[in-house]
Amino acid sequence: MPESAAASAAKPNARELARFLWAKRQLESGQNYKATNKASSASGAYQYLDSAWQAPSRKAIWQKYGNYQHAYLAPAKVQDAVAIADAVRAWKTYRNWSQVAMSSYAPTWASDPSKWDQRPLGNSNLLTPREYANKVLSLMGAFRRK
Repeated sequence: MPESAAASAAKPNARELARFLWAKRQLESGQNYKATNKASSASGAYQYLDSAWQAPSRKAIWQKYGNYQHAYLAPAKVQDAVAIADAVRAWKTYRNWSQVAMSSYAPTWASDPSKWDQRPLGNSNLLTPREYANKVLSLMGAFRRK
């Protein structure tokens, strides 16, 4: 039975999702699943902070595969499974890659356009959410041309 238009719209296009994940990995770690960050607890290809990696919704995914207390300790397929779940969840809310990217960078700011050009306090990066999203979108375009 064909999928309804509403159900289909609730999920991102598989090719676009693959481009988004590639772009995030490239920006965050240069595709390095073992990456660690000297300035924070962020690690893995997607640079999950330990506090975010330990969130119940993510922990429920990686615990199916093993006990990975830090993202960089999890194999690529586990890190990807967590990132896919996060991206699909954000897509269902925003339905555009710019805000999906922002939601991973400054989660509480993604739905507030008045904050898109501000630098998050406590964030060791120097980018605004809009700048971060633009970098991800630019990389997605570069991936498309490969």
